[in-house]
Order: sequence, then structure tokens, then C-alpha cells
Amino acid sequence: YREIWDYYLPLALTPFIALSIHPLVTFFLGKSRDPLESLAVMPVIYGLTFVFRAIGLSYQEVAIALLGENRNNYLKVRNFAVILGISTSACLSLIAFTPLSQIWFRDLSGLNDLLTNFATLPLQIMAIFPALTVLICFQRSVLIVTRVTNPISIATAIEAVGIFSVLLIAMLYFPLPGVVAASIAYVIGRLLAIAALQRPLKPQLKKLTLEGNS
Repeated sequence: YREIWDYYLPLALTPFIALSIHPLVTFFLGKSRDPLESLAVMPVIYGLTFVFRAIGLSYQEVAIALLGENRNNYLKVRNFAVILGISTSACLSLIAFTPLSQIWFRDLSGLNDLLTNFATLPLQIMAIFPALTVLICFQRSVLIVTRVTNPISIATAIEAVGIFSVLLIAMLYFPLPGVVAASIAYVIGRLLAIAALQRPLKPQLKKLTLEGNS
């Protein structure tokens, strides 16, 4: 039972920590610069990015299944992650950096011109987020398959602390609209989580590569 506990407890804590991030970000938005505008556009931005991030989240389940079934699938799983990450961020960038953003925010989401312009920069900042989601899901899938799960919850906690720290610093020292600060915080937090997973991931990647070549 101890082995089962050590394996599943970090996986159980990870969504709990992740789900606590968004309500606290909403709290910070209410205390930041331009709170009403930020609170109005953040759900629209978050919803659009989630469409592309959801693809990366579902990739994790596929990667775990394929790697658990056969270690020879490692290179295919890795290469597909690269293609998927680039593709999802490219599609979101196509919306964020072109007039398609106006269509999404104004025509489809019903925002007025002021809020549409207000939401454009945060969406552009978040354009890289789908690729980061695919990357961290790839990292997590490798660690789960190799039964090294403790770093996953630690990295999620680091991501949460990073997000809250950036928001607090931005609120106290920089005259940034809350939604812009939140977008930057989400990206920086995810980068910190990816960096935190990289060290425990390296030996597991070597192990998978050797098993795949054997």
C-alpha cells in the first residue's frame, strides 16, 4: 500500500493545486489596475486558450497509454508532441495576431470595441501557452510511466507560487492592467513548472531511450 500511496498521492494533489490557481487569479484581478475590464475579458481569453490547451491535455493520456504499452513508442510520442505543440500555438497565434481576434472577441464573444482592444495583447501573450501545455504533458506522461510522480505535484506548486508572485509584484510595482499581468504570470508560472520537471525528467528520458533501442 505504501508504494501505491507514494505513486498516487502526488497525482491526486496536482489537480487540487491547479484548480486553486484560477480563483486566486480572479481575486488578484479584482485588486489590480483596470479590474472591471480585466474581469470582463479574462474568461473570454481563458476560454479560447483552453480550446487549444485541451488538445495538449488529452495528449497526455494517449502518451501514457502508448509508452506504457511499448517503450519503442517513445520517439513517436516525442515527435508527435513537437508537432502538436507547434501546431496548437500556431493556430492560436493565427487568431491572436490577425484580424481574427476582432472576430472572436467582438462578433462571437460580444465584447465592445474597447474590451476587444483591451483583450488583444493578453491573448497574444498567451499564444505560446498551448505549446507549453503539450510540453509539460509530455514531461508528466514520461514521469508517470516511469513511476516518478512526486516532482509533478512539486512542479505544479512551483507554478502556482510563480503565478501569484508575478501577480503580486505586478500589482505593487508595475502599472500593468490586471489581465496583462495575469497572462504574463500564467506563462512564467508554466515555464517555471517545466524547468522544475526537467531535472527529474532527464534520467527517465535516458531510460526510455535505452529501453526503446533494446
